[in-house]
Amino acid sequence: MIRKKDFTKSLPLNNLLNQPVKLSNNSNEATNHETVTLKAILHVTKISSVNQNVSLPEKGNATSYRNFDFSPYYNNGYDEITYYCQRAIQMMVDESVNTKGGSIALATICNYFHGGLIYFFNYCSIWSEIHSKIMTLNDIDEKLVNEFVLNLRSLDVKLVSQKDYYTCTKSVLLFMMKRKWIAKFKFLVNPYPNINRQKKGAQVLSKSERRSVVSALKMEWKKIVSGSVPVTICFHSIFNADTTLRRSDFESA
Repeated sequence: MIRKKDFTKSLPLNNLLNQPVKLSNNSNEATNHETVTLKAILHVTKISSVNQNVSLPEKGNATSYRNFDFSPYYNNGYDEITYYCQRAIQMMVDESVNTKGGSIALATICNYFHGGLIYFFNYCSIWSEIHSKIMTLNDIDEKLVNEFVLNLRSLDVKLVSQKDYYTCTKSVLLFMMKRKWIAKFKFLVNPYPNINRQKKGAQVLSKSERRSVVSALKMEWKKIVSGSVPVTICFHSIFNADTTLRRSDFESA
């Protein structure tokens, strides 16, 4: 009787788990394949069995969200990152519930997920495909975050929204960094300079629109002088008028 050799006894456990495993449809191929460790495979197998939802309580929850569904962000080449981001969000929710929103509001956590992580996950999918490798926590560094900022610029959204996506993602990464899940690195000091100058204010009225407003204000002013209406009502109309009006508008109206 021939006994099968037990490789777990001939190799230390760490060496065995870190043995490279080639994932390829064709064993003769020398390119276009993925090499991962057995440890990574076992880790992903463990991740796939976890609950992929984070529940939100109704009490003290001012938002309409009742859960965060992470399932669409698994099996896309970055499961480890999805898993630890989910853990971070779960811990934040637990902390919010325990402190009754004192430490962090549930609405803030909702912003982290819907206004940050889903965009970061999208870039992780792109990164994994470009590099033809499974993305892990070790891949999250300063270079990757800077590339994420550049990726946000390709979206058809305003710069203000891009900044919000980046800020929300950064908050989650800092949470993970604090717990030593990812290595420490420096974030860009100000990836969106002069952002406040780019925020649009009220639209400037055209000449005809200004004439109409001035005419209406003059009528209100006459009512004030005649005492036909309470002063507070007239002043409410005046103070809500467009601030781009000039003295010449009143003189010509």
